Amino acid sequence: MAKVVVLLSPTQRTKLLQIPDNFSEREITRYYSLSTEDLAAIEQHRRPKNRLGFTVQLAYLRFPGRPWDPQEQVPPAVLTYLAEQIGEAPDVLVDYASRDPTRREHLYEIQRVFQFHPFTMQTYRDLSRWLMPIALSTDQGIARTPCASACCLDPGTAWLVRSQLDSTIALPHGRILLWEERMPHE
Repeated sequence: MAKVVVLLSPTQRTKLLQIPDNFSEREITRYYSLSTEDLAAIEQHRRPKNRLGFTVQLAYLRFPGRPWDPQEQVPPAVLTYLAEQIGEAPDVLVDYASRDPTRREHLYEIQRVFQFHPFTMQTYRDLSRWLMPIALSTDQGIARTPCASACCLDPGTAWLVRSQLDSTIALPHGRILLWEERMPHE
């Protein structure tokens, strides 16, 4: 069994896993613009609430890099931007995932369609080598950098802190899914 290690304060964890309150229109466009491939996958869903829910799930997996919980409110500017791109009203999201299996099915579909893969020890080593220079280049504590080529399910924020010498966090947003709070098996 993996050892649970708590390395982030509640404030640090919140900052790491939420969409910043001061996100500019430019940043919203950067992180939440949908590609033709995204739109094709979204269009496979019939109901407006499922199209928008699927879109929000995909968007959250890319930034801030974790699944979206339907109990949390999506920042209005982000929700409006996503809804406009798929031609839906933002308020249809209220009815999304009234069935929990819907949300889980959508997460599985996103994993399959966008080729997310399990986080392995080799992925851990590769990301550690790639992130180390980024982590060492900042004294701000958290370095956010896009990682469009890495499509993996990440074991969690504890690994990110641990892999960066327990002092600096480098979080590759984009295609990393923060999944659980356990360290990877050695």
